[in-house]
Parts: sequence; C-alpha cells; structure tokens
Amino acid sequence: MAGGPNAAIIPCRHCAGPARRTHDGLETDWYECACGWKMGIDWEHGGPPKRPLWPITDRQRRAIEAIALMTDRDRRSIADLSDAERTELRGLYRIADGSEDEERAS
Repeated sequence: MAGGPNAAIIPCRHCAGPARRTHDGLETDWYECACGWKMGIDWEHGGPPKRPLWPITDRQRRAIEAIALMTDRDRRSIADLSDAERTELRGLYRIADGSEDEERAS
C-alpha cells in the first residue's frame, strides 16, 4: 500500500467523484472510478499523503472540473495551453490537491 490509508480513495481527475484503490503496490497504487477512469499513482517520490484525500471540498471539486475542462475533455495536452492557461492550471492543481490550503495553514 504505497499511498497508505490516506490514499485509499482519491478524487477522480475526470468527474471529481471517488476513485477507489484497486491494487496496492510497493511504489504505485492503482485506482478506478465509477466513471471508468483508471490511473496509477507513484507515491515513491512525495511519499504517502499526510491527510485523507477523500472527501474533497467543493472548492477542490470545482478546481478538478476546471482542470478537466482545460485538458482532458478538450483532449489538449499541457503543451497546447497558452502561458496564461498554464499559470491558471498550476493554481487549479494546487487547489485540487489541497497544497494551497496547507501553505495557508503554515
């Protein structure tokens, strides 16, 4: 269980619903959402999350939905985005993963 107990359920990057861990690995855990999204996350570099990743806040849900609109749903890669869109995307990722809230708390 590379991500530990706080990563048993993560937010889906396509629908913002819960994606459940389907396989525990030594470095990588695999997840699947009811919407069909599947993904592996390598926890080796950053380590397991210090807080539960689910449930998410409304603000995180809106950020994830905005990220999906900017990238996945339009089938655009990050390389196709303008500088302004990349800056916005970085901010949305910080909201989506909760790192912006952690920075404010410290």
